[in-house]
Amino acid sequence: MIDPYVGVGPLRFGMNATEVAAIMGPPEQILERTEPREDEREQSRPVLNEYRKLGGTIEPVIEYVAGRVTLIDFPKNTRNLLLDGEDLFKTKRQALIDHLIARSDNVFETFEGFIFLDFGLSLCSAENFRSEPNIGLFARGTSDANIRFMLAEDLGEFVKGEFV
Repeated sequence: MIDPYVGVGPLRFGMNATEVAAIMGPPEQILERTEPREDEREQSRPVLNEYRKLGGTIEPVIEYVAGRVTLIDFPKNTRNLLLDGEDLFKTKRQALIDHLIARSDNVFETFEGFIFLDFGLSLCSAENFRSEPNIGLFARGTSDANIRFMLAEDLGEFVKGEFV
């Protein structure tokens, strides 16, 4: 069950890798990169992406920034991802988009999909926009820099609401 901006099931934003491993076991693979900051005067932050075996494939699942969970990603082969009792992956893509737009006051659309700021949820299907989307849950404030960038570069727009 998704708890917007808190987590899903026993996974919570802000957990460290040891806490996640206690719940999910060890990851198959970890990739490390550095994320630049918006303000050049600030230091870059280390970002870790954990890849886990899901349904026979290895998928990116957990992202850590500065050692804490900030993103939980669910590929399209996920089952039982519930938001208010509705299984998001059992709902057809357009019906899910329409349903979430109707329930949300702040929806941002990009060439990759949609960001629902009221739920801390993104639908992304960049490789094939008509395919069933991956769903990402993110911690409060983690999408802000991306939205500002996309607005400045004219790469997206608000379907409903505005950036606050």
